[in-house]
Amino acid sequence: MERLLFIMLFFVLLLTACGNGNEELDPNEESMDVNFNENISADLNDNELDLVENNQTSNEDQDTQNGSKESSSFDYGVDDFDLGLEFQDGDEWDYDYDYEEDKEAEIEKENGEKIEISGPDAIEEIEIMLQEIQITPPTSEDDAIAEILNHLTVSEQDLLSFDLEIDFNDGEELDVSRSY
Repeated sequence: MERLLFIMLFFVLLLTACGNGNEELDPNEESMDVNFNENISADLNDNELDLVENNQTSNEDQDTQNGSKESSSFDYGVDDFDLGLEFQDGDEWDYDYDYEEDKEAEIEKENGEKIEISGPDAIEEIEIMLQEIQITPPTSEDDAIAEILNHLTVSEQDLLSFDLEIDFNDGEELDVSRSY
């Protein structure tokens, strides 16, 4: 494309230089040059946009082929989510989420005092977690633990136990239990 532009500009310069300077300009010739230059600029911009779009599509296809672009657990579809964490300092966190006709959720945290969250606030907090984590049925236990702990900003070294049960809406299940 750059070669074509260079060749066309070369011929325009050549034709301009070959004129004897004694001729009067025809008003139509001037507008033709302006239209010609505008068309070349428009074509270049269109081609640049095509290159950018093709590159983005190529990158998205490559991400999908490499498996690096996964959907969230929420997008995959979760019917039931149960998470229990026991900490070395005696704290316990429990997350329960049931997606049925009427969503139900409850979060209990015992951090010296008992904190209970239920209803819409618990549903929102757990659904945010499910949207941010990438756990699906083929996820390994180590990866599932890492996804959850990363989201909750919890260190695995602080835990006594980790229990996770997820029932996906396609009938698949993921159960992870680990004691430390």
